[in-house]
Amino acid sequence: HMKLKERYPSSIYIVGGPVTWSLEQEGALDVLDCFDHIFVLDGEVALPRFLNEYTNDLGQDYPKVIHSERFSLSDAKVVGHQHYRSDKYYGAVVEVSRGCPFLCEFCDIRVLPGNNKSNNKNIDIIIDEIDAYYALGVTQFQFACDNFIGNIEWARQCVERIIEWKKIKRAEISIYTWATINLYKLKDLMTDMRKAGFSILFIGIESINQNSLLETAKVQNNIEIEEAVKRIQSYGFIISP
Repeated sequence: HMKLKERYPSSIYIVGGPVTWSLEQEGALDVLDCFDHIFVLDGEVALPRFLNEYTNDLGQDYPKVIHSERFSLSDAKVVGHQHYRSDKYYGAVVEVSRGCPFLCEFCDIRVLPGNNKSNNKNIDIIIDEIDAYYALGVTQFQFACDNFIGNIEWARQCVERIIEWKKIKRAEISIYTWATINLYKLKDLMTDMRKAGFSILFIGIESINQNSLLETAKVQNNIEIEEAVKRIQSYGFIISP
């Protein structure tokens, strides 16, 4: 960042993301003093307003630290694809949800305000984004989320809609996403996820020591790990631990 500032001294430098909230909670936000403006919490509303006002020379008096509210992904709109170059990337990232219902002690997802529950994007929007990327030649997708099955009923509906879309488009796609290991109990969902194109799952196994799992409150892993892993793999998934 400092090298960029030396090269482009007249530019405005801003930073956001979960790290800003965490540093503010620690009283350590001053480590980001090199930035002109620091956004705390979600930027979907605050950042466009900031950029519009700077564009119109109305934002010169903005405070250094800009606080915003959590954003409901149900209000999200389709991401613009006009600048996407399919020949420059392996595929595309589609954000589908935020948050996770579990309380693993070591995880920073659970401590963000309102993040201990699933905040899901409207499934119509997800399908529209997949469709737009597919029209540009994309067949490999990463579904960005904290836990795709955090809200199991929503996950089922989302997967069903993807299967419907695939049939209409006669499309073959591959999807990588994050999930918790309790997926192994959901045989119907695993079957449908494979039909929809889910192929690789990032699953936090953390430890095979049950005492360690209990100590860190990773209760969803307090099971026969080997059995769960083998069952998930038996449905054709690759597990990325």
